[in-house]
Amino acid sequence: MAKLFAGVLTALFLAPFAHAQITVDVSKITCQQFFVLKTDPDTIAVWLGGYYHGKHGDTVVDVEQFKENVQMLRVACRISENFKLPIMQVIEKRMTSEKPK
Repeated sequence: MAKLFAGVLTALFLAPFAHAQITVDVSKITCQQFFVLKTDPDTIAVWLGGYYHGKHGDTVVDVEQFKENVQMLRVACRISENFKLPIMQVIEKRMTSEKPK
């Protein structure tokens, strides 16, 4: 009984110190949500950069190009026609429009 009581007291004492874990399905984040997430949008942008580099088998990151890409994403997400679109769709649309023909 004493162990149970000590366990309950420990749990109650540590509960305020526990941090909520936030999980985000990045494929569903719209441009509108991108700016109001509880996490820093740059954190999502870094994840996206890693995702697309991995998808293309590219292990080299051009930091200046990455910064420019993040800025272009921010600009693209401010266009009203993109508000409701998932950010990954906006990125894909941009990537396909940039490919040489």
